[in-house]
Amino acid sequence: QTQRTLEAMIGLLVEGAGSATVAPAPDTSAPRATAQPAAATGVAVDAATVTRQLVGLVSERTGYPAELLLLEADLEADLGIDSIKRVEILGAFREQYPELEPAFAGDRMEQMQAQRTLEALIGLLTEHIAGDAAPSRAQVEAPAITPATAAPAPSAESMAALLIDLVSERTGYPPELLSLSADLEADLGIDSIKRVEILGAFRDQHPSLAPHFAGEGMEHLQAQRTLGAMVEMLAQPPGLPVGEPDPKASAASEPEASETSTVLRFTLTPTPAPLRSQQAGLAAGRTIVLTDDGLGVADAVAAELQSLGYPVALVRHTTEGLMLNAEYIAANLTEADEVVSLVSAIRETLGPIAAVVHLAPLGGQRDFARQRLDDWRHALSLETLSLFHLVRAAHADLATSAESGGACILAATDMGGTFASNGTLDAAALAPSRGGIVGLLKTVAHELPTIRTKAVDLNPRHEPIVAAHVIVQEMMTADNLVEVGYDGETRKTLTIVPALLPSAETVGGNSAIVNDDSIILVTGGARGITADVARELARLYQPTLILVGRSPLPPADEATETADLTDHREIKSALIAAAKARGDEVSLTEVEQAFRAVLRDREMRENLASMQALGARVHYFSADVRDEAEFGSLLDRLYERFGRLDGVIHGAGIIEDKLIKDKTPESFSRVLSTKADSAFILSRKLRPESLRFLVFFSSVTGRFGNRGQGDYAAANEVLNKLAVYLDHEWPARVVSMNWGPWDAGMVSDEVRRQFERRGVTLIPIPTGKRRLIEELNFGRKGEVEVIICGEGDGEALAT
Repeated sequence: QTQRTLEAMIGLLVEGAGSATVAPAPDTSAPRATAQPAAATGVAVDAATVTRQLVGLVSERTGYPAELLLLEADLEADLGIDSIKRVEILGAFREQYPELEPAFAGDRMEQMQAQRTLEALIGLLTEHIAGDAAPSRAQVEAPAITPATAAPAPSAESMAALLIDLVSERTGYPPELLSLSADLEADLGIDSIKRVEILGAFRDQHPSLAPHFAGEGMEHLQAQRTLGAMVEMLAQPPGLPVGEPDPKASAASEPEASETSTVLRFTLTPTPAPLRSQQAGLAAGRTIVLTDDGLGVADAVAAELQSLGYPVALVRHTTEGLMLNAEYIAANLTEADEVVSLVSAIRETLGPIAAVVHLAPLGGQRDFARQRLDDWRHALSLETLSLFHLVRAAHADLATSAESGGACILAATDMGGTFASNGTLDAAALAPSRGGIVGLLKTVAHELPTIRTKAVDLNPRHEPIVAAHVIVQEMMTADNLVEVGYDGETRKTLTIVPALLPSAETVGGNSAIVNDDSIILVTGGARGITADVARELARLYQPTLILVGRSPLPPADEATETADLTDHREIKSALIAAAKARGDEVSLTEVEQAFRAVLRDREMRENLASMQALGARVHYFSADVRDEAEFGSLLDRLYERFGRLDGVIHGAGIIEDKLIKDKTPESFSRVLSTKADSAFILSRKLRPESLRFLVFFSSVTGRFGNRGQGDYAAANEVLNKLAVYLDHEWPARVVSMNWGPWDAGMVSDEVRRQFERRGVTLIPIPTGKRRLIEELNFGRKGEVEVIICGEGDGEALAT
């Protein structure tokens, strides 16, 4: 799914297949848009069949004629096939060829998702097929087992025993400690990939239960959060669709029709988290990589770890290049290639790595009030980007160490009292950039569940020897807490608690903070959820709305060749025809870009016109919000033109999901800087004396982490901590709204199903808009990190 081109997908699926770069012409005797499975010829699926079927599926889902699809085209950049569409295409292919199921086992599906072209995907699938000696269609289409010869269905007890054995085998936990009610992911670290492996092995041992795995059966089973729920589904009467209740069950036992969870408001509160007895170690004889803070803490940590028998590689940041000596290693921790060389050098001289302990942030600049944008960017690089480089480079070593005795990733921060129960904040000591470390580590915990992961916020008053003891203690504590902090000597964690707001009826009178005289700046353009909330403000209050986005203001009228078309396939066909009419060579890359521009411009026109029709005075400006000169000068001009800004809603941001091990440093920096740099520029250019509110659009990903979103989680946690600082320092209300996923245009059916499997509620657009208006009118100063999500989503997203 993560492959970006047809070429990469096909190459990955069928490595060694032919070297043709253009897809074969479709069979004109069959409907072009439908990809049909190969006939039961008794011949194993070959590269030509794989190519034909994948090209047909891509054509069907993109609207591009098969004859124009280049196998080496970039799936995402050229054809607009994002990760969700890749899931759908590979899923459809998999359903057509059940005999190729082994080719998708283990981490192979993930490998295929990572291919950027169809050519590469076909190559990899062919390699998998050859390696698994795929059976022919004739072999797999054997007569069904008749009732007379069918094996008896296993008992619930035997199924439970087998599942426990399979889980024990893959997690290392003794069977006697495994409970059928344990949460597979939260308690046992069994992600979706391991679930597929376990269920596949179970199915192989119980072929009589094959009907339970047919169609959507496997998907339903994977969605179960406990082994007990799996057993219950597998034990249902034969012929009953998996996941359906037994019609013979009494009416009293049938669950009531479920209702969508209410979307609620939560805030954070520090709660005591005393150390328990759950202790763990590290793989014997393996190295601990320790980045130096320059304040003596790292030296004290190294001494304590060495006294316990662990080899330590002390690393100091430098811009002078990689240097090794007897006392420490110097390297530029902000450069990805140099960190890779650093890890290789440590592995060669001291052995494989069992832990990464990142203390360099403790020695960084803490005076946020004096920081310039260059200082801010340097802090983000040294604190968060360097940790990303280290985890990515040591990924394989850490995974094997986890299987050989234990592994750990820990980073320390000193954020000036964010864990204080009395709300005391040492603003002079708060470094908001440090929040990126915590957001990244929450995602690391999802992606590397077998590795102990800790973000530890230290008391700045601790002496180095005391801080060192705390760090080593946290390294060896296996309590599944990722985020802990110290309020004096008290160990705490942050807990979300319901925090309902009063209603207009309760408050009485007109409590609206916005009116028709208000001037409100909204970043994030005239599209997406920021446009939805701007339109709601226009409907309720008719203010002056200033919208800022990357896209230029679209022409007043759409080009005639697409103006009357709504079907995506028809729009693309029209663009192809227009290119041919001009005598241009048809490039699907350019067609895709033009197609996206048509949809983008349409959405912007409709939103801007709607806001104006609702009575708002609307102004749109195009600017790169990461560019200090461009965005900063725009803000200056806005104050000159309008005299003031009463409110700001900062919704700018981008998403480029990839697992940390597959993520490029450039992409990580781009996602982080789009939110973090633009927010920093706002903190320097806004005039707090006239400002009434500043709202950061953050995400629950920052609070709970999320697989594949390390950069996005880091960016949102930076926003959260910056909001804490600004709310403390400014008279205006500053709030960072950690939204759950909105049920908006970017959420496809597949994404919706994924959230449903995890028990996460999608926020309906009307509900999201209502929650924002409530926050503006009734939110309380000092309640900065606000979480808006479904009841129970906190637990679901944290697993």
